[in-house]
Amino acid sequence: MAVGRYVTIEGETRRFFAMITDISLGVTDQRITQSPPDVSNPFMAEVLSGTSTYGTLHVLPMLTIGGAEDLIDGPQPVRTVPRHFSKVRLASQGDVELVFGGEDEKKFYIGTPLDMETKICLDLPELVTRSNGIFGKSGTGKTFLTRLLLIGMLQKAAAVNLVFDMHSEYGWESRSESGRKVKAMKQLFPDKVAVFTLDEESSKRRRVSTDFVVRIGYDEIEPEDIALLRQTLNLTEIAGEAVYQLARKYGRNWLQKTLEIKDTEELPEGLNIHESTLNNLQRGLATIQRLPFLTTHSQDNVVQRILEYLDRGINVVLEFGRFTDITAYILVANLLTRRIHAQYRDRMETAIAEESAPPHPLVITIEEAHRFLNPGIANQTIFGIIAREMRKYNVTLLVIDQRPSGI
Repeated sequence: MAVGRYVTIEGETRRFFAMITDISLGVTDQRITQSPPDVSNPFMAEVLSGTSTYGTLHVLPMLTIGGAEDLIDGPQPVRTVPRHFSKVRLASQGDVELVFGGEDEKKFYIGTPLDMETKICLDLPELVTRSNGIFGKSGTGKTFLTRLLLIGMLQKAAAVNLVFDMHSEYGWESRSESGRKVKAMKQLFPDKVAVFTLDEESSKRRRVSTDFVVRIGYDEIEPEDIALLRQTLNLTEIAGEAVYQLARKYGRNWLQKTLEIKDTEELPEGLNIHESTLNNLQRGLATIQRLPFLTTHSQDNVVQRILEYLDRGINVVLEFGRFTDITAYILVANLLTRRIHAQYRDRMETAIAEESAPPHPLVITIEEAHRFLNPGIANQTIFGIIAREMRKYNVTLLVIDQRPSGI
C-alpha cells in the first residue's frame, strides 16, 4: 500500500471508491517508543507487529460505485462512510473503469497511478467543459502531463487549444531534464498545429517552422491590459486609475502620448494627475515600451490571425522565445485572451439567437497561473471571468502552476 493508490471498500450495501491519502505508524503503549524493545530476535518482532505496534492507512472515500449487482446509475457522490471492519482492497482495472471509463473514441489513456498497473482514461469532451489545473513542484512532470493532455484533446477533437508557451516547450521539440530530445505538438501533428512566435530570432536559431510572427502595436494596449500588470510594474493604485483617464482623453494612442509628456503642465485640461503619480506611471509604461515585439502600430491583426486558425480546427501555440519576463507574459496573454473571449462571446450569443452551431470549444493554456488568478485580482481579470463562466461561451482554461495556494 502506498499514498496515491486507489482502493475499494466493501460496505454493507455498496462499494466505495477511495484513495489512500496518508500512512502512519502507531503503538498501543507509548513506552515502546521511549524504550524500544530488542527486535533482533525475529520472534519478538513478529509478536509485537500487529499487536503492540501497527500501521494506519488514511483512506478518503471519493465515490460510491454500487454493490454486488451491476452498476446502473454510474458513480455517485459519497454521502456516508463505510461501517467498521469493512474490507479494503486495491482497486482493480474494472473498478477504475467504472469511474474513469475505458479507452474509446472519446476517452484518452493518460497514464497509471503511482505503483499501480491500472489504466486511467479521461473523457476529454467532458473535461474541456470546465477549467482544469495541473499543479506540482518543479520536476514533478507538469510539462509532460500538460503535453499529454493537449495531444489527447487534439487526437479526440475535443477542443482547439491556444497555448501561451512561456518556455517554448509545447509547440516545437524541447529537451527533458535528462537532456533527451522530446517531440512536441507541431512535429507530431504538423497539419493540426500552428506555431506563432514573439521572438523570430530565437525560433530561427532553434530551427522552428513558425507560421506567424506576432507584433503588437502600442495602440492595441488598453487600460484593462495594464490593470493586471499593476503589481508587476509597481504602479500605485492611483496610477492605475490615471490610466483610464488618459485613455479616455487621448484615445487609442494614449500610451505613446503619456510617455511623451514632460511634466504635469503638459496634461490636457480636465486631467488632475499629480506629478508623482505621472512619474510612477511613466516608469511602469517605459518597461512595457522596451519590449521588442511592441511597435507603434502593427500592420497585422494577431487576434484575427489566431481566430482564423482556431476556426479551421488548428491548435495555436504562441512561443515567447527569449521574452520569458513575467511582464511580457502577462501583457500578451491578457491582451489576446480578452479579445478572443469577446469574439467567442459574440459568436455564442449569435448562435443561440439564430439557433445555429456554436463555436468549437476552446481551451486556453496558461503558465504561472497564480499571477492571473490571485484571489485579490481574480474577480477583475478575464481569466477569473472564464473560470467562473465554466462553459457558458465554450471557452475554458488549463492552468499550470507550482503554487495552487496562490489561486
